[in-house]
Amino acid sequence: MTDPEKAASCTIEVELDADQIEAVMAALQPDNTGFVDTTRDGNIVRFTISSGSVRSLRHTIDDLMACLKVAESASRK
Repeated sequence: MTDPEKAASCTIEVELDADQIEAVMAALQPDNTGFVDTTRDGNIVRFTISSGSVRSLRHTIDDLMACLKVAESASRK
């Protein structure tokens, strides 16, 4: 039987510059608690998202990508 809490899932991998990784991960961590599991492997940051529906998954991905864009831009300054 499918776990209703994890009806839809997605993993996104993003390659960042070494000097950006810590700042980006720190900026995104408060928003991701309970929604996104974040891991790091070298310069790759892996976001694993699980949701109860595809619609909810899509909204979480959209939010994550918007926050990632802002955090990445801010870390370049």
